[in-house]
Amino acid sequence: MGKSTLLNELTHARAKVKNYSFTTLEPNLGDFYGFILADIPGLIEGASQGKGLGHKFLRHIKRTKMLIHCISLETENSPEEMVKKYQIIREELKQYHEDLIKKPEIIVLTKSDMIVEAELKKVLTKLKKINSEIVVTSAYDDKTLKNFSDFLIKQLEKQD
Repeated sequence: MGKSTLLNELTHARAKVKNYSFTTLEPNLGDFYGFILADIPGLIEGASQGKGLGHKFLRHIKRTKMLIHCISLETENSPEEMVKKYQIIREELKQYHEDLIKKPEIIVLTKSDMIVEAELKKVLTKLKKINSEIVVTSAYDDKTLKNFSDFLIKQLEKQD
């Protein structure tokens, strides 16, 4: 489950879903118990300097109250590589506008059905050193989706 699938599952939005990176070309919105969730297209290194459509997407991120970073567990990246990619996105946010990295944020590890438990533990260990707010979920696991939904509504209500 990527960003768009997660948005669709949580809000009943109808964002286009495909099985390849950078499917989302425009922000998708969905209503989540009165909060608007935005599926922003993935950022690339150099986005803060305008590479790709970076400035266009970063403008949308400035208007949010909270950030949810979705990291797919289906990739063949090592835990260290996942941390590195997360840090690149954080640096792009900081380079665009310092306030963006001050926003509350959650890391959502998606596609948990695509990784063995031992590897998941390695990823969690590495990422928790950077951000303790981590949720693991899969579109094929109603329990993890429900847990994330409950967790997210609590976090959003704190921000409101």
